Amino acid sequence: MKLFQQIKYWSLFVLVALSLNACDKNDDFEDDYGDGSPQASNIILRKGYQYEYNSNGLITVINRIQTQTDEQGNTSNELYTVARISYPQSNRAVMETTEFGNTTYVFAFGTNNFAHRIIQTDSDGESYLIKLAYDNDGHLTGMDDSGDVLEMRYTNGNLSYVKGNDNDENASAEITYGTDTNFDTYNMSPFLLDINLGSFMGNLDWWFDTELSHALYAGFLGKPFAKNLPSQVISHDNTNGTTNYDFEYFLLDDGEGRYSQNERYE
Repeated sequence: MKLFQQIKYWSLFVLVALSLNACDKNDDFEDDYGDGSPQASNIILRKGYQYEYNSNGLITVINRIQTQTDEQGNTSNELYTVARISYPQSNRAVMETTEFGNTTYVFAFGTNNFAHRIIQTDSDGESYLIKLAYDNDGHLTGMDDSGDVLEMRYTNGNLSYVKGNDNDENASAEITYGTDTNFDTYNMSPFLLDINLGSFMGNLDWWFDTELSHALYAGFLGKPFAKNLPSQVISHDNTNGTTNYDFEYFLLDDGEGRYSQNERYE
């Protein structure tokens, strides 16, 4: 079995190399053939998860913490392994997930120490190339997922503009922010995965599904998308025109924080 795993990994590495060489160097996703590597300093701890690390401080196991309550009302935490990560080369990482079938991701890292290319292989053996682009500050600015393209822009370290593929709706979203930086208090992701970007934009969880989102927190895909909590999303599309989504933050009686995103039309 171990030999089989090694053969599988190296087959994926060959696929990465072939895909890299086939990419058009004139497109928006400039090829980076530098010998970058994942860095422990880029890891962002995710609330509700527990991690195991290697000697270099890189994540090797991701466990979800699930609280169980018995008939007497006593609570206990159980760990469920959702991903395992190995580092067979200094500029490669392999993440295997098991939440929705067995999916393998091979990450190829560039000189900025973030992944510029990903090969995703599903349990049925189908493989897909994901290309990534970053700005000089290490923020993810572009994602080409097998032809589905996401464009992202930042202002003062916060994601301020998002646009998906060009389509008849011409959908995009603008995000503004307040001064609060405590994401954990209100159970919001610093990668803004769950906020609504509009009827035809959906949310970023569509691009970084439950499994690939682990790579965001492992420090593979750039810096967090926001350093401040968002205050408003202004969504534009040809069908609905402009829609505003205002955020409200509040604390429950037990001190747990929540947020709501309230929709209003202009």
